[in-house]
Parts: sequence; structure tokens; C-alpha cells
Amino acid sequence: MFDWFFNLFRRRISRRISDQSVEGGLLMMQGRFEEAITSYDRAIKINPRDVSAWSGKALVLMELDRFGEVIACDDRVLEIDPRYAEVWSQKGVALGGLGRWQEALRCFEEAHRLEFEPAAEGIEICKKELGQSS
Repeated sequence: MFDWFFNLFRRRISRRISDQSVEGGLLMMQGRFEEAITSYDRAIKINPRDVSAWSGKALVLMELDRFGEVIACDDRVLEIDPRYAEVWSQKGVALGGLGRWQEALRCFEEAHRLEFEPAAEGIEICKKELGQSS
């Protein structure tokens, strides 16, 4: 009997999440990073399992060199979707930014295993930083 209501409710919630994520992306492109983070946080509050909001927030934090927070966002995405190869790679970049090269290498290797080819460059950089040959 109330199926139409629940479907309408789901569509409205979905649109609100999408609107916040789109707004976050637009604010980031304008260099309005703190506002973008706030927008992504609103999307996350609506749906804590929204990987696009978590990964978008991580991208903004990466621009601000807030690597610890990037890693926290990436960990949340990977809890939800452990096959999100780009996020494994992004986490590798953040770990590298903190000088945690061994952990970064593991992330890049996982991204590469998941067939994210750009991760190969991250693997090479990590090996160089660790003094390993290819």
C-alpha cells in the first residue's frame, strides 16, 4: 500500500545524496576546498555507505595534503567496496605522502592486481624509495 511512498522517499534521498556529491565536486573544481568537504560530509550524513561521497572527500583532502584524513576516507570506501582499485591507488599516494612507503607499495600492488594499470607507476616509485630494484 505504501510502496509508492517508499519509492518516492528513496528517490528523494538518492537525489539529495547525488546533489551533495555533485556540489562537492563543483566546489572542489573552484578551489573552494573547505566548502567541498562540508558538502561531501552532508552526503555522507545522508548515506554513510556512499562511496562517491567518501572518495570525493578524499580527493579534496588530497589537494590539501591532509594525508591522514585521506587514508581514513579511503579505508571507509574500502570497507564498503574492497575492489575499488582507484581508491587503493589513492591510498597508496597518501601513504607515500607520509613516507610510509612499504604500506603504499602494498596498496599500489593491490590496485594493480585489480587491473588499475596506473598503479604500476606507484609501484615503481615505492620500490625506488625503498631502495628495491624492479
